[in-house]
Amino acid sequence: MRKFNIFTVFLILLTSMSALALPPASALDEPDLTAETALLVESGTGQILYEKNKDAKVPAGGTAAVMTLLLAVEAVEDGSVALSDTVEASETAVAAAGKSGGDLSLAAEETMSFQDLMYIAGLVSAGDACNIIAEHVSGSIGAFTEKMNEKAAGLGCTGTHFTSPGGSDDPDQYTTAWDQFLIFHEAAEHQMFMRLSGTPAYTTGEGGSAQARTIENADLMLLGNSQYFYGTCTAGKADVSNGSYTLISCAKDKNMTLISVITGAADGKSGTAEDQGYTEARRLLDWGFSGYVWQDLVGRDDIVATEKIDLANGADSIELKPAAAVSALVPTDLQAADCRKDIVIYNQEAGETLTAPVRKGAVLGEMTVYLDNAVRGKVQLVAARDVPLDKPAYIKGQISKTLSSVWFWLGLVLFLLLTGGYIMIVVKDWRKRRELKRRMEERRKQIIAARQKKTTEETERIEEAERTEEHEQINV
Repeated sequence: MRKFNIFTVFLILLTSMSALALPPASALDEPDLTAETALLVESGTGQILYEKNKDAKVPAGGTAAVMTLLLAVEAVEDGSVALSDTVEASETAVAAAGKSGGDLSLAAEETMSFQDLMYIAGLVSAGDACNIIAEHVSGSIGAFTEKMNEKAAGLGCTGTHFTSPGGSDDPDQYTTAWDQFLIFHEAAEHQMFMRLSGTPAYTTGEGGSAQARTIENADLMLLGNSQYFYGTCTAGKADVSNGSYTLISCAKDKNMTLISVITGAADGKSGTAEDQGYTEARRLLDWGFSGYVWQDLVGRDDIVATEKIDLANGADSIELKPAAAVSALVPTDLQAADCRKDIVIYNQEAGETLTAPVRKGAVLGEMTVYLDNAVRGKVQLVAARDVPLDKPAYIKGQISKTLSSVWFWLGLVLFLLLTGGYIMIVVKDWRKRRELKRRMEERRKQIIAARQKKTTEETERIEEAERTEEHEQINV
């Protein structure tokens, strides 16, 4: 579901952007259709090639069976049911088929494999088979119908409402051509669905009370013996609801896959509305396959811009090319030369100059390509080659840039002031230490001198005492 939500958002953006009025426009003649609503879409991109009343409400018809088959396929894929399951037709499922657009006259209590029921729903949209599938998957027709509406809403369908699994004539069951495409496109993503709805004929198995039945696909574009056979048609859904004929077709050639939706074609001169529906579906598909072609509007190696570059070794500019080719499905009467390119270079947008070095493949900008009044692609622009740095020029430039900077000079002045202040502090400290050392040396000398003086006085005192003693002895 998340994947398709993203796809739906992409489709909305694409259809919105296609409204831009950008010359030149294609002169391709559109097909003349009587259908009330018609739609032709390239499946891979969601590009609308033709539309007529795509949002008008129309009877849901076989679209209900497409949704039923889609939910059945998902149930098989997630393992909640199996193709080999034997399923019994309930009285409720068979009775409710009378309110559907058609049935296969299955009997209550008749048993059949789930795979057989899916083929029946895929080939002829039988109301009874769709109801039996609904009960087997969800337990009841009502619960399954709620699931159908939830799925439709999740796919982005805003004009669809289901009241039964098999496409009843209830006026409250309706859809639009666009919603029919969304539902069928999602179903076509499952190979099992394509096999079930694209098989020309199928024979059911025998078992229990069931009888073998050979069923041909109701879509005559898939039958080789039909005048409406379309060789490239891979799957489809044909149904009548409230007297309105609906035909959804998926056709594929080697270049593209187209999904067409035709509802309410008027009676043709040579036949019924059914005849006209097939005629117009074939006409619409032929017009799409013959009138549109894939073109490379911009090649991957195309140089689309050049940009000035500074400090480059041996160059003063660099070439820009797309990171990927821009291809688009366009009318055959338009050429790549008719497209317009809007280029944005990031450094210009930022008001800056591109400088080397630049590596090959570096993202430098983006480009939007327009053709036939529509955006055809948006791609990043990258450097086409390596551009090395001119180192001497870079160093010179850095020096020049530094010397021209106010901050450099402010920093230099601050550095000199700090350095001068530091030197002054160191000198002052040195002088203080030198004075302290001088004082300490002077004090040391004073102490030594005092000690020497004290020693001399003591010696003289002793000598005087000895002389006095000697004199006294002589007198005696």
